[in-house]
Amino acid sequence: MRRFLSTTLALTLTLFLAACESAEERAERHYSNALALLEEGDPDRAIVELRNVFQQVPNHLDARHLLAATLLNEKENIGGAYRQYLRLSEQYPDDLIARIELAEIAFFAANWDEFVRHGTKAREIAPEDERVKILATALDYRAAVQEENTDAMADVVEVARTLMDPSSPSRLLRELVLDDAVRRQELTQALTLLDGLTNDFPDEEHLWRQKLQILITLGNQDAIEALLIDLVERFPEDAEQKQILVRYYLSRGDLDRTEDFLRNLVAKAPEEDRTPRVDLIRFLTELRSVDEARIEIEDAIATETNPTPFIIIGAALDFEVGETEKAISAIEAAIANSELSEDTDDTNALYLTLARMLQASGNDVDARALVEAVLIEDSSNVGALKMSASWLIEADDTNGAISALRVALDNDSKDPEVLSLMASAYIRAGSADLARDFLALAVEASGNAPAETLRYVQVLISEERFLPAEDVLLPALGIAPNDLSLLGAAGQLYLAMEDLGRTQQVVDTLRRLETFEATQAANQLEAARLNLAEGPQGAMQFLERLASGEDADVSSRILLLRARISTGDMERAIAIAQNLVDENPDLPGMQQVLAITFTAADEFDSALEIYVALAEQFPQEPNIKIAIAEIQTRQGNQDAARATVAAALQDNPTDLRLMWATASYLEADGDIDGAIGIYEQMYDIDSGNIVVANNLASLLGTYRDDEESLDRAWNIARRFRDNDLHEIQDTYGWLTHRRGDSAEALSNLQAAAAGLADDPIVQFHLAEALFALNEAEDALAQYRLVLDKAGVGDTRPMIETTRTRVAELEAAALAPQDSQSE
Repeated sequence: MRRFLSTTLALTLTLFLAACESAEERAERHYSNALALLEEGDPDRAIVELRNVFQQVPNHLDARHLLAATLLNEKENIGGAYRQYLRLSEQYPDDLIARIELAEIAFFAANWDEFVRHGTKAREIAPEDERVKILATALDYRAAVQEENTDAMADVVEVARTLMDPSSPSRLLRELVLDDAVRRQELTQALTLLDGLTNDFPDEEHLWRQKLQILITLGNQDAIEALLIDLVERFPEDAEQKQILVRYYLSRGDLDRTEDFLRNLVAKAPEEDRTPRVDLIRFLTELRSVDEARIEIEDAIATETNPTPFIIIGAALDFEVGETEKAISAIEAAIANSELSEDTDDTNALYLTLARMLQASGNDVDARALVEAVLIEDSSNVGALKMSASWLIEADDTNGAISALRVALDNDSKDPEVLSLMASAYIRAGSADLARDFLALAVEASGNAPAETLRYVQVLISEERFLPAEDVLLPALGIAPNDLSLLGAAGQLYLAMEDLGRTQQVVDTLRRLETFEATQAANQLEAARLNLAEGPQGAMQFLERLASGEDADVSSRILLLRARISTGDMERAIAIAQNLVDENPDLPGMQQVLAITFTAADEFDSALEIYVALAEQFPQEPNIKIAIAEIQTRQGNQDAARATVAAALQDNPTDLRLMWATASYLEADGDIDGAIGIYEQMYDIDSGNIVVANNLASLLGTYRDDEESLDRAWNIARRFRDNDLHEIQDTYGWLTHRRGDSAEALSNLQAAAAGLADDPIVQFHLAEALFALNEAEDALAQYRLVLDKAGVGDTRPMIETTRTRVAELEAAALAPQDSQSE
């Protein structure tokens, strides 16, 4: 009883004393506890105590500093530390440590806007602080790089070297000096710097990647292979490192080492990790034989504790070889079994596999239903989010797609497909800069895989950013130097740069591969190189030698034929085509080549005779009907052309070219609603087709005035912001004007009007923008040009509006003169 009373009294006294404590005193007690716990080596409990401090005093400066430092140094929670330091900088804008830490974290994360913001503030607060001097050096270096001022860069690097403490060199300064060495192509020096950095910071993967890229540039194959093997062992959880090594072996045609490596991964993998065996089966399927793959699949289904992934692979293999019903039935049976278990991940994987099969079979409705079912079960399922996002992008719901993809990135920030889809979404939304950023991230996340690399390189080449394109392409070629798609892109790039020497290197590399596809690519690239170096005659001589040599084949003679057509030498072109037919009388393709050549030579009757015969032989082939309609049009027989297209469309109702011709006829007849209806159908089939998208947006923006149609046109046309095709510039500019931003629209409309000088509607669009900007004199001149191009008999609404505008502007121009005379 006495013990109970004593305990009760102590508890009451404690509660009483606690109640008497102020919030500040309670905060200090928690803070002291945190310090003690950190000394004892217990950061987790210390963090709890520090969070208790903020329950009492939200702006406790020392506790916030201690929490940020603990998260950064003890827990290596960089994101958490950054948020704490950011809150400190908001509560105490002149807190030097917070600004320094924020700037350093931003620097290593390549978040340059934040680095400049916090680094500049730190420089204002304490310019003489040693850490601030380092930040200031980095700020100056970045500014010099952006200005492309090589002298300033050199001066800043010299300052960086003087600031470097030999006993404890700053990582930030070391990476700055490294960047300078790479920029100056001092690769041996860069490797030395990287050796030191990777030794001191072995967990920083980006440093190892940079080392790999330099070895690739130097072409040191032994060192590349050794480093790739080392990275697989150093980062065993990183699947990307394994994929890079596999690509490296495959690029050298070393299938045995590839298979040995993959089987070794299978042997070492934990029981629950099925990925290595999946990769092995994929390798066997693509590069060994389907039979070997099936043996491995059947063994996996029989022996693995969870056979579901291998059931999926087996069904996918059946689907790819055309056994569609068998594949779908296998997945449906597996779903029926999986629904009896509690493993929702497996069930969801089966649902998504079935969804892909159904989509590929044209059953979008059921495919979407399956994806929705997965997202209801697991709203963060990356596979389902990717499929959903791709559909949203096709529907121009870019906001919805980006939201879905952000959720996917939260779950897997290094998924190249997610990053590529994010780029596609931003392209649709007209945000080219953000799209480029995500394309770059996709290349990095994929380990410079060919598909992601090509996607980014093509964008850079289209923008004439040739040196950045080369920087992206070379690491991928270093890993896969024999990849035809990468070599083709390299040839395209060097031709655009007019770098004939390196173009020749690509040609030589292609020829060494000694495959039909590589030889074809080499011949085409060589002809283009000679055309650039020696003019058309040099290229023609090369093609003549190629077509008459011992190894000449149909493809080399068709190359020569194309060259003859392009130079207008139609007599020789017809002779080549006729010889191809004579030598290959049983190949319908050669007949078509001759018909194409006759068409190019304006010998329409001869071409039409061949096409009619081919149409009787292949009545369901739309290409032949389209060619016939084109010839009939060029002969002035519009009724026959329309009848040909209409008949062909009955047999091929979803052929885009036939639909396009039909829409064009409707537009020419003034049936704008009918044309829009056809383009809507085409857009549903392929919303990524830029010509279809432009034509639909143009018609909606030109002939419709309701808000819904204009919003739809804008959603379609946003992607055209940086496009330099005149038709697309006109569409984008006109819609921008119709949305009330005529000043923004003007440059696009002026470029379009200059490039499409004979199109009265394009000229009208520019006139309307000038009129809206109160540029009366220029608008009047432009409206008069519209009438001149349209002619007297044109009664389209835009032309009638033009006549009204001209009358109004001429009257307004005369009015001041009349008042003065009075």
